[in-house]
Amino acid sequence: MAPSTGGRKPFARLPRECAVGCLAILNFEDLHAVASCCKAWRGLRASAPFIAARKAVDERALVLNVRIDNAETERCYVLMKNSWRGGVIAEPPFWGTNDWKLLVLQDKLLLFQETISAPCDWSSGGPIHTRVYEHRCYEYDLKHNRWREKLIPSSRSPFFMPTLCVVGTEVVTLLEDSKLMSFRPGNDSWVTEFPTPPKDVCRDDALHPPTLFCAGNKLYVIGGMDSNAYSRRELAGDLQALDLSTKSWKECARMITPRVHVLVAESFNQINARNEIFVMGGESATESSDVVEVYDTEGDVWHVSHPLPGNARLDPWFSCSGSCAATHDGRIVALSDNTKGGAIAASPLSEWNWRPFPCDEREIPTPCQDTGCYYQLASLPLW
Repeated sequence: MAPSTGGRKPFARLPRECAVGCLAILNFEDLHAVASCCKAWRGLRASAPFIAARKAVDERALVLNVRIDNAETERCYVLMKNSWRGGVIAEPPFWGTNDWKLLVLQDKLLLFQETISAPCDWSSGGPIHTRVYEHRCYEYDLKHNRWREKLIPSSRSPFFMPTLCVVGTEVVTLLEDSKLMSFRPGNDSWVTEFPTPPKDVCRDDALHPPTLFCAGNKLYVIGGMDSNAYSRRELAGDLQALDLSTKSWKECARMITPRVHVLVAESFNQINARNEIFVMGGESATESSDVVEVYDTEGDVWHVSHPLPGNARLDPWFSCSGSCAATHDGRIVALSDNTKGGAIAASPLSEWNWRPFPCDEREIPTPCQDTGCYYQLASLPLW
């Protein structure tokens, strides 16, 4: 016969601090299963003691979004105590995506998706195919473990997915007509139109757009295609900075190695007490690149740092969405899309030397032969 609990449910006798400690170490799937049992457990998961205990386990969550060619699905993994196993959140909606991007806006995880179609127009007496871009945005709802679609404005010309960048409370993107515009997810209208960059490094080229990156009070436009030498397909090594307070542009020192589809991260150099921007990998004029260059934001100078390790070398065709990097827990984490599987490397910002990321690479989904695997990383306080 089961022991008597005096009419109370067994778990009701569990001390609150003990219950909080147990919940804090659960992976996402088990945590949501437990929270769905009753209102009391859901309330405990939303309590301040639980959030504090969860942060003690992992202050920030590193989210990995994965899509494999020919598989109409995406999965999101969360790094838990240096392991990906069990840290799975709800699958994002799959929308026949040609490209997508993860962003963190005000500690919210956003997923942007794009699809491209080419409908045939016979009105002029012959078939004319015009590219049509459609974009959608989803926000992850931690409480209900689901993705919710958010309104975003339709553009008068397509915007380039790789150029999406968070600036304050808005998302900034570069449109195909070289206009810089911002919007707030959940609102179907554009908020701000920024001054056009002094140098056109876009030139209607969806395959070689520049990279946008916000650091401090400046928005940087990195690389792209040199519009003055477009017929020769020359990449631009330009770095242009927009002062967000004065809305004025400045042409900064050029990259040493011109590239596109670069991975960008920011760090604070404690020795020089200066902010630095790391521009990694990408595609040079002839091949994929393992170059890592560091830009001193105050001195306006570049220097070359340790290259990406060989197994994290970026694929030139897919580096736009296939490879990714994020600053997480005092390290820059880079993940490549090579067909041998996901290669993770990390560099502590205090030492800056690449080393394998401290987790089992077998936990990360890898593509089958002759298929590509595409990754996106985001670091945020997900709890």
